[in-house]
Amino acid sequence: MPARRGASTTSVWTFVAPGALVVAVVVVGVVLAGAFRRPTSAPSSPSTPVTLVSSTGTGTVIPPTSYVVKTGDTLSAIAARLGIDIAAIIALNPKLDPQRLHPGDVLALP
Repeated sequence: MPARRGASTTSVWTFVAPGALVVAVVVVGVVLAGAFRRPTSAPSSPSTPVTLVSSTGTGTVIPPTSYVVKTGDTLSAIAARLGIDIAAIIALNPKLDPQRLHPGDVLALP
């Protein structure tokens, strides 16, 4: 049946296109929001030596190369626990203020 004169014909796309545009904008917003989110926890690093065991059963101890400061840590306690000289830790971390350690700070270790 032919359309009557003056009658408007509406396509399905008249309703679908705006909805698809809204969905696309929301998806892009969610993706971008996730890309710029800051991490909620400090990166983990080993705080204890790792032992590699060979096929002969002998182990090689590999000391950690960094340490993540925890609540209540002091530089002297960290050095004592890891068997490292305090001066060596300070030398590797020139911006470190030994009196102001904060949880989550990452210290380079010798």
